[in-house]
Amino acid sequence: MSFEFPSRFLKKLDIYQQIRSDQGITKYKRLWKYESAFLEVAYREPHQHLNSFSDKNQVIEWIQKSLPDYLREDYEQILGNLFYKGYLEARNKQCPIPSALVTRDNIAVRNREFAQIFEYRVTPEGLLVGEVLSEIRNTNPIIRWWNKYRYELIIDTLWLLLFFGVYKVVFPDQDLYKYINFKILAVHFNAAGGIAFVIFLGWPFLNFLYRKLYLWVEKYKLNGR
Repeated sequence: MSFEFPSRFLKKLDIYQQIRSDQGITKYKRLWKYESAFLEVAYREPHQHLNSFSDKNQVIEWIQKSLPDYLREDYEQILGNLFYKGYLEARNKQCPIPSALVTRDNIAVRNREFAQIFEYRVTPEGLLVGEVLSEIRNTNPIIRWWNKYRYELIIDTLWLLLFFGVYKVVFPDQDLYKYINFKILAVHFNAAGGIAFVIFLGWPFLNFLYRKLYLWVEKYKLNGR
């Protein structure tokens, strides 16, 4: 019996939350669009050479498939970032016999050296990020909207349940339901309707405003340095 589905989907939720919040895996924001372009192309079926290695030229080529205007700038840092984040594994191509695989946990190497004398293979973690990117950047607008909506709905619902849980701990004698009975556009909602509104519209909208404010503060702090 396999129980990998919940853990795998939770990993994808975490990846999406980091992407939408512009944090975590997107920490190095200036190069993220190139890193994500590579991972997205690497995930696509024609490029899933899971047991093959690529050199820097192929990495650049894959970035240019999504971003034709990419001018081969900063590719050494892009490779270094992908390796550091655990999305690439590598081996030294200059050895007479191909050396053992190396990851960020067993080697520290300068970006220039890493880009010139190593060849690379996308890790399962990198492909999982590529899978999420392929879902939320799907060329079909309906599929793209649905993929983003289901991620948003699940994440925001989890936050809402956490809010309810904390509320009940802090105010154990308060009945929260008596506050969820209100009028919107002259339509009277009962408790069930109020909860549905909060889950599907109100709470996601508040989260959207919070993310916009947070990103604005981050951008202001960055520009103010």
